[in-house]
Amino acid sequence: MNHNIHSFLYTFGLALMVSLTTSNLHADENADEIQDQIKSSLKAYAEKDYKLALDELKFAEVQLQEKVNQENKVLLPEPLEGWEAEDVKTTSMSMAGGGTMMSRLYKKGKEKLKIEIAANSPLMGMMTMMMKNPMLMSSDPNTRPYRYKRQKGMIEIKRNRMNTKLILAGQILVSLELSGLNKEEIKKNGEKITKQYLDKMDFAKIKEAFLE
Repeated sequence: MNHNIHSFLYTFGLALMVSLTTSNLHADENADEIQDQIKSSLKAYAEKDYKLALDELKFAEVQLQEKVNQENKVLLPEPLEGWEAEDVKTTSMSMAGGGTMMSRLYKKGKEKLKIEIAANSPLMGMMTMMMKNPMLMSSDPNTRPYRYKRQKGMIEIKRNRMNTKLILAGQILVSLELSGLNKEEIKKNGEKITKQYLDKMDFAKIKEAFLE
């Protein structure tokens, strides 16, 4: 039996039992689906049915991740005055090798801004390398270095789109893609709109939520 699984099951089980005991709760009145899955995993482990124990634990992990995703929705800002925003979307980046991505679309007339936060993806290394090397960015006439406060990044303008990207702590990519304006309007107002939304984001909380 893998030592990490053993330790996790044991620690999780102790935490669950302490929580239930100190809260003086009755299992039949307060148990939720996640608690049921964890207890089923512990029971299967005690009976040496390790595959079932792991399956139950994975199921609980997925449900716990959904709760984490719900809590993290507040990391994407509310719309600026005069703008509207769609619901936050959270997706797994398993097809890209792992990680999590959250996004939200903001609209004001013909203007659209999509904010994405992608974390812990294996693809982050290439993006970080590019942003740390101005020579690579300067090789593309549509791309230039960008800095927001102490965060380094890049701006890419193609046709009627401006994409601003920042890397946080080498593991988190924050992307703001502005569209719906012509190229001249983007050059004139694009950075201003982007900065207004960046000002509403709490980078410290984003790092706390996503850094491993």
